[in-house]
Amino acid sequence: MTGCMDIKHYQRSDKVIGGRYQANDYYYTTLQVSWRPSVEIVVNGDTGKELLRLAEDDEPTLIEVHALIDPNGRVVSEASQYLYHLKKKRRKDTAPIAKALLQYYRFLDELDLKYDVFPEEEEERPTYMFAEHLKELVAGIPELCENGESKSDEYGNPIIAQKLALSTGKNRMRSVISYYKYLRRTGFIILNRFDDPFEVINIHLPIRKQSGTPREGHMLSHIYNKQNQTQPDGSRTTAGMRTVETTDIMGGFPPEQSKEAHDTLRPMTPSHKELFERELIRLPIEKQLCFRLGLESGLRLSEFTTFPRSVIYRPSDNQEIKIQIGPLFNGCMTKFSKEGGQAPISAGLMLDLYDYTVSEFRLQLDKKGLHNGRLFLSRYGKPFAQNTLQTTYSQYRKYLQSIDPTWDYTIHELRSTFATYRLEDKLDNGMSASLALQELSKDMRHEDIKDTLKYATFRDVRIVRKSHAEHMNERMEDAMERGNG
Repeated sequence: MTGCMDIKHYQRSDKVIGGRYQANDYYYTTLQVSWRPSVEIVVNGDTGKELLRLAEDDEPTLIEVHALIDPNGRVVSEASQYLYHLKKKRRKDTAPIAKALLQYYRFLDELDLKYDVFPEEEEERPTYMFAEHLKELVAGIPELCENGESKSDEYGNPIIAQKLALSTGKNRMRSVISYYKYLRRTGFIILNRFDDPFEVINIHLPIRKQSGTPREGHMLSHIYNKQNQTQPDGSRTTAGMRTVETTDIMGGFPPEQSKEAHDTLRPMTPSHKELFERELIRLPIEKQLCFRLGLESGLRLSEFTTFPRSVIYRPSDNQEIKIQIGPLFNGCMTKFSKEGGQAPISAGLMLDLYDYTVSEFRLQLDKKGLHNGRLFLSRYGKPFAQNTLQTTYSQYRKYLQSIDPTWDYTIHELRSTFATYRLEDKLDNGMSASLALQELSKDMRHEDIKDTLKYATFRDVRIVRKSHAEHMNERMEDAMERGNG
């Protein structure tokens, strides 16, 4: 096959990209292959037969492609050919497809299924079984105790041992479907309509005209509505209609559902929070302090990367400090207003910030004169870019997951954790729900208290929101009575 990879026995190396190597398991790695391999005809001197072989190239153009490796250390030819095909089509990243195929082949291996054998009953075909497996992962597979009951966290919620985002599950199924389309198109598998890996469904959708395009109101608009026009994504258009191809398997996945604002927020559990704080010492001091500002003071990523040096001083007591931050005030890039707002900082955190500010390391960076008044500087004396801290956080999260695989929080969820625990402290100390939410809204620098209300759901959404609503009704009634009086 012209342009194919040279499939040979592949010896395992210690460096494995597709997860930690396990005996008798599939994994994926990367190989260096020729971008434009060529073949040549050679004649066997003994038999006179002509043979085809890959031609040698003194200066080949190499590309890095993903390859799937089976438990015996051999390249899975059909899957690796597909990944090579995608790379040749200049697809930037084939890693997500490689992960999907890795999961699929591991699934087949575990159930002793063959990728090219499709029984008569749909529910026994590997593609349909894999789709059901992905749906189970999307729903979440709970971790079980020895007695068979689900384990629970500190809040009484079941601990999920395996979980897959709905979008990830759908994308992996789409990758497997595209893989089978390639196998059929290239002749790796030959099937008939009675044993297809899935059923193709055509959906006809009306074409919506977009304002500002040549199609609308153009004297030659009939040219843009050609019959049976193929689109770049493979769909076809007829006059006023567009045909989109899908499968019965994808139709079985639940639709993406809009979430309440609080559903997207996940504060750390007490044990996860303790782990985060305990291991933070492994990071450089300036990055420790950045993440502590997120966790202990509720700052956003953009706020602690532009945090001003000018607000730092040595505290004289143990009282919490409220500092003013904002673009107009001291250049700190708060999210909403240019005036910014107040951020609460404990005396302990302020002292640690002060010690960093007067450290010999920080003073040397200060001399480079590139800080623009920012507190946290890289080794080049420049303020940190947000991407740099995002990368550090991602690496730190992977480290924490090596200790506890269930630790999985985004950098913005440092702020969610701050808000949740701060609200709980205020309510536990006897503060009314309405006053607690108003104070938290100021600490979070929210323009609308509705943005703060979403954090109430972690405590008890019905009690807190009802209490706040009753308080606002009382204020309205008092105002109306004063007006009538």
